[in-house]
Amino acid sequence: MSRTRVSSRAALRMSVVLAFCCALSGVALGSAAKPPLTKFDAPGAGTCAGCGTFPFEITAQGLISGYYIDNNAVSHGFLRDLHGNITTYDAPGAGTASGQGTWIDSQVPSGLFTGWYRDSANARHGFVASTRGYFVSIDNPGSTNTMSLGINPRAETVGRFVDPNHVSHGYVRSAAGNITNFDAPDAGTDPGQGTATPFVCALNQSGTLVGGYTDSSGVPHSLIRTADGTLTEFDPTGYSSSESACMNAGGAADGVALDAAGAFHGFIRAADGTFTLFDVSGAGNGNGQGTIVQGLNDGGVVVGNYVDFSDVNHGFVRYPGGGILTFDVPGAGTCAACGTIPVTINSGNRITGNWVDNNGVSHGFLAVFP
Repeated sequence: MSRTRVSSRAALRMSVVLAFCCALSGVALGSAAKPPLTKFDAPGAGTCAGCGTFPFEITAQGLISGYYIDNNAVSHGFLRDLHGNITTYDAPGAGTASGQGTWIDSQVPSGLFTGWYRDSANARHGFVASTRGYFVSIDNPGSTNTMSLGINPRAETVGRFVDPNHVSHGYVRSAAGNITNFDAPDAGTDPGQGTATPFVCALNQSGTLVGGYTDSSGVPHSLIRTADGTLTEFDPTGYSSSESACMNAGGAADGVALDAAGAFHGFIRAADGTFTLFDVSGAGNGNGQGTIVQGLNDGGVVVGNYVDFSDVNHGFVRYPGGGILTFDVPGAGTCAACGTIPVTINSGNRITGNWVDNNGVSHGFLAVFP
């Protein structure tokens, strides 16, 4: 299973202000919430199907990072500040042909950000950089497919690389540049199998990360790795397949469990290992449908999208008491794979993600919930 930031979970993700109209009471908080919301597009973002703006992360300070795809299908990174100003970024060595370019997925208050780029030979390289000219390319020895997928406040990064046999492995890189590779004990060793880490919020402040692996039967599962290297494999209670998404500062993690029909169900794993499973009302139960958990903040608020019976995406916010609000960005499409796709939430309940219009073009948004 792949984590799609657009339409389900892999190719991820002007101001409109709305009145917030829902009271926070009861377990089922209702649908069609209208939070204060701002739409945005990165300069140069394409207007063709599959093109557009794809936010990946929002920091505690409200800074947004992500990428956009232009009309030539080339990707470019972007950083959006608190005033809505957007800086675009291309990594040195990034290719300029279709499918090549730069992806930014995470940043920290020091000004560092991380991501990956695809060069003119279609090799992937991770990187850590700043807008002040600092740049370090990250390549795992023997691999031409290295991706840096997240950075924490200590400037540690996490990512994955693919070896010459097309098997995936996870890695953690210290602020000093030392790389430690890791593999889940039950990870498969055939092409397309192995160990991986999710995007953006996989690594918390203490160096504990949430990730996943695909076993020898091609089935995905979740894992947690602590800073000392201790690794725990898991699936939510009652399920034999899952994929994790995010870990907060307190050690709680979230993700999706998969049932036999291929439908998604949301889960939260507390730091003590206990699980909470949930489904958003209106989520479909067919293959690729259901409740798709994306982000988790330090207060235990979960954000994500649910895919309905018509394969349309809608946003949701779940509070620690179990209350759920659903919402759609005005203008979001109603066709299959269109709609609203929140991807991350910060400690102030500010949410970013992308919405896909009826022409298949992606746009960014920022929403603020209580």
